[in-house]
Amino acid sequence: MPLYVRDVMVPAKSVRGDQPLQVALDLMAENSYDQIPVTEGDDGPLIGVISYRFLSEDRISYQFGPIPGEPTRDSMRPRSRLPKQMVSEGGNEAVDDELLRYYYKNDFILVVDSQRCVSGIAQLWDVANGLLHLPRPEGP
Repeated sequence: MPLYVRDVMVPAKSVRGDQPLQVALDLMAENSYDQIPVTEGDDGPLIGVISYRFLSEDRISYQFGPIPGEPTRDSMRPRSRLPKQMVSEGGNEAVDDELLRYYYKNDFILVVDSQRCVSGIAQLWDVANGLLHLPRPEGP
């Protein structure tokens, strides 16, 4: 029986695009997240992603790096610049060799509903657990 993204996704916390970047960074640190979805308003549609990797990759375009007090939307990777596979509507993709190669490089998939609102996130760890039934490590 195939494993689907929706089978391994977990609820995702998100931040609004108008909240300060520091709010996103604090939420990521408190929850041991490497990335967090950015939405338009509370529980609104996905407009982008903040991730440590994206911040470090995009930092070369900043003279001094992102400023924690600026709105999150100013430092996020907008949805239009995310790889196609990074956003799944409904999580209906089977976890196959192609998707595993994607996970190896990108580490997560955001799952959205038909209104483009975030339903959950499926991280590489969640996929490994779904395939191998590994116990989740405790604490950060």
